[in-house]
Amino acid sequence: LFNSSVVNFNTGDPSATGVRILGASRLSVKDCDNIEYTINGIAAYGDMATGSADPDVLMDGNTLICSSTVSGDEYALNMCLGATGTISNNTVTDAANRAVLVSFSDNINVTGNTIANQAFGIFYFNATGGTASGNQIDDGGTGVYLYNATGVTVKGNTITDQTGDGITLNPASNCFIGITGSGNGNTITNSGNNGILVSSGTGNSICENIITNFTNSGIFITSNANQVLSNQIADNTGYCNNGIALDGASSNIINGNTISNIHYSLFDNTITK
Repeated sequence: LFNSSVVNFNTGDPSATGVRILGASRLSVKDCDNIEYTINGIAAYGDMATGSADPDVLMDGNTLICSSTVSGDEYALNMCLGATGTISNNTVTDAANRAVLVSFSDNINVTGNTIANQAFGIFYFNATGGTASGNQIDDGGTGVYLYNATGVTVKGNTITDQTGDGITLNPASNCFIGITGSGNGNTITNSGNNGILVSSGTGNSICENIITNFTNSGIFITSNANQVLSNQIADNTGYCNNGIALDGASSNIINGNTISNIHYSLFDNTITK
């Protein structure tokens, strides 16, 4: 399929994959309001072979419905193995494992999606580049997870009511979690663990995010050589919780942050011998 569109397509009965795209396809999957699935809602697969033709796909304006009774392998929107394209303006609210999975694909933008009830809202896995922006992610486990990711930008997202972290980097390097400019920070509220966790990786920038009401730390860093700049962290009323916490971390730059109503504004558990 080349320069083709799938519009207003619905799957009446749940299937393993609603729409699967392979090879040298250039395809738009748009405005489908009832794609039921048990494994993949919409999936674009490249093959990672040198010189091979991989699909270029727009996934836009779709509603995905997970019908699986076993949680763990469900991906509503899956861009992987060298596939390219954009994931935008979709709605994924049925309980599943990952609303958006970008794996072994580079420069994938994920924007304007409405996501709820997912173990992971947006998951970049072995990916370079790309931007996750303007997404609403509610009532899940972790809002955005970067794993073996490099140079990914996460900005302007609203992440609420996660049982774990709002955003996790583990490992990730040279990624941007919020950037300067109005509306370019992430708003993270009611995290069951940390607002933002940088567990592994270097060269990451955490900038101009608004983080409130978390259980552990607003920003928790256990890796070296990252920057934490001009974030607003406030309103947590728990005991022994931290605005910004460092543990086993060195050469991080912490500057210009505003922290209020927190038991420990800055907690550094790094021991130097």
